[in-house]
Formats: sequence, structure tokens, C-alpha cells
Amino acid sequence: MLVLLSLWRRRSTRRAARPGGDGCCRPVRCRGRRHVPERSRRCRRRGRRQQHRPPGPVVATDTVDRSRPGGAAVRLTDHVTLVASGAAGFDLSDPLDCHAYLVRGSRRSVLVDAGAGRSVHSILRNAGTEPDHLLLTHGHADHAGGAAALAEHLPGLRVLAGAAAVRWIAEGDEEGLSVDKGRAAGVYPDDYAFRPCPRVEPVADGTEIDLGGGVVLRAVATPGHADGHTCYHLRTPAYRALFSGDCVFTGGRISLQNLHDCRVPEYAASLTRLAALDVDALFPGHHEVSLARAGRHLAAARDTVARGLMPRSTT
Repeated sequence: MLVLLSLWRRRSTRRAARPGGDGCCRPVRCRGRRHVPERSRRCRRRGRRQQHRPPGPVVATDTVDRSRPGGAAVRLTDHVTLVASGAAGFDLSDPLDCHAYLVRGSRRSVLVDAGAGRSVHSILRNAGTEPDHLLLTHGHADHAGGAAALAEHLPGLRVLAGAAAVRWIAEGDEEGLSVDKGRAAGVYPDDYAFRPCPRVEPVADGTEIDLGGGVVLRAVATPGHADGHTCYHLRTPAYRALFSGDCVFTGGRISLQNLHDCRVPEYAASLTRLAALDVDALFPGHHEVSLARAGRHLAAARDTVARGLMPRSTT
């Protein structure tokens, strides 16, 4: 189920079915131009209309805070909330931001990616809690530019990134992170500067972070889009998900750029590796998210690579 989240639509009454539901209501039936839920006998006996939920192990619930234009959060599953998203997404925060996600377990929470650094207060407000880890998918400014400011606001925050990108992020090396190229191309404004984040540490491939309650994140090294690119595989008792950064998007699309550390052979190997993961939901760094059957997007990229080609690029 490919879902485009719209912040201005009316509150939806649909939720995704969870395992163990009572199965009271029958599937949605199309009547004319409207989709009207059909009530079962059991529903009528209860004298109320049940909420109807599309199949799948993940839940997309409308928890958008409309009281603050430009500052909102969207709960995607029981454990994942979208707390930032820029112009290449859903306009929850600063236009330069990537998608940033809060992941919660029973004991702790983490952030995946930090945005560009101009909406840190909004991200923290939307998170509603103090995460103890910031997991960066890579060092590009739209993903890691906010790391320094988040670390300042959260003294106990551990900032982790792929080893190849750590020095660039720690020193604010704009050439290493290709911020200079982005500024010249008009992606970043002339006055944008990447703030160094000396507290960043390397995360090794296979590192696991246990958030409690059976919620675990594992680092998966995926170079190609950029040196040090790392995806994070989420395991929960009910589903599996992948935070894919800029490695792979819905439809099997990728992000090939004319930058010094964008490497085709490594990229192809990373796409093949990701397709072997058990994935229900896909949470990329930009564009749409996929809440069910997300393995098909990874398989599409793998199959294209297997034919000696590269998938379509979003950039």
C-alpha cells in the first residue's frame, strides 16, 4: 500500500488492521462514487459502526497537529512518527529537510536523520520526548545538517553515522559532504552553512540498538549514494521496516548524483543486499512512504541491477 500523506485533508477514519483483530466488519464495498463500509450482523448487534482498516501489519494514523502551520507530526505506525519533512516530502518542516523519523520502544527512543538544521525546535516539539540516539543515514546537509544543533539541545544524545562520513560531519567539511556543489546548484541557499558536530561517532555494520519491548534497530552499511551511507532495519513484534535514507525509494528508484563519493558498483551491491531483508514498511529520506508489502520496492531495484542496469534516479 503506497501512501501519500496529505496534511490538509479531513481526519481519516481508517486505520490499518492489527493482528488479532476481531474481524467484525466486512471489507469496504464501492457504492457509486463513494466507498461505504458495509456493516456486518455483529456490528449491527453492537449498535455501532466499526472503523474500517486496510489490511497490513502497520498503522497510519492521522495525528497531525493543525494548530501550528508548518509544525506537525504524523504517526505512521505504533513505533514510528514522522517529525520533519521538507519540500521533497510533506512540508512538515523547513523546505531543505529530509524526512526525519522518531522511533519509540518501551524504554527509549531514537531519531533517524536530523534535517538541515533550520527546524530543530520544531523537530523536538514534534517528537514530544528526548531521544537518546540520533542515527544519521549519511552526511549530506539535508540529513545531517541539524545534528550539531540537536546535540546542543540534548546533552545526552549520541550521534551515530557511517564511519566514512564521520570526519566530514565532525569537522563540517563542506567539500567532503558536497555542500559546496549543492550551494552552486541552488539546492542550498548562499548563506547556508553546515555546522560541525564533533560528537558524532562511527556506527559499525550490524550494530543493534534495543529500544525495549521487542523494538530493535540494526545498522546496515549501504555505500553508493554517498560514502558512509547506512540504512537502519527495524524489527518489532508485529512488522519489519527499513529506514533507507537516499539509497532506495518507492518504486525501486534510487538517487544517483554527480558527486565525488557516489559510486555505481557499491550502489548496485547495496541494493542487492537490501532486497534480501524482511521488510513490510519502507521509510525513505524523501518522497512517499510505503506502509505494507514494501519488499516489492527493494526487489524492483534488485531486479534492475541484475539486468546490468541501474534503476531510475529521482535526481
